[in-house]
Amino acid sequence: MSDPAKIAEYEELKKQLQDAILRKKTLDRELQLLEEDLFYKEGLYLADNSNGTIVRGFESLNKLAAANATATTTSATAAAAAAAAVSKKGKQNFSDEDRVFSLSSNNYVRHLQKSIDGDDDTETTSLSVEGTPKGSANSSVKRRRRDE
Repeated sequence: MSDPAKIAEYEELKKQLQDAILRKKTLDRELQLLEEDLFYKEGLYLADNSNGTIVRGFESLNKLAAANATATTTSATAAAAAAAAVSKKGKQNFSDEDRVFSLSSNNYVRHLQKSIDGDDDTETTSLSVEGTPKGSANSSVKRRRRDE
């Protein structure tokens, strides 16, 4: 026969599990939103920085400084032309390999792969009572003893 105390304990543990699963889904969604924001901001940084990036280096910034330093020895117009050529404005080309920060997350890489493959990212987790195994408490104790 069923013991009411064990049933109450089971129901409490089941409720805790449901709450934990809901909290995990919420945290996973928050993490996904943060990673998407990081991906977007990293793209802006890589595209808009005309003097170099932490990933690609700052060679053009060094060339710009050298061009400005030559202004004292050469004509000002020649130095200005050299500086303008080095610090060209506009979007910089970059590849996904330059995305050091956003691609360092395994979760975000999996999310991107699912998006590319067209898979739906939503999980369908059912917490119905019908799927719960109905074994006796003694059988789980026996299994535990056998595992030890």
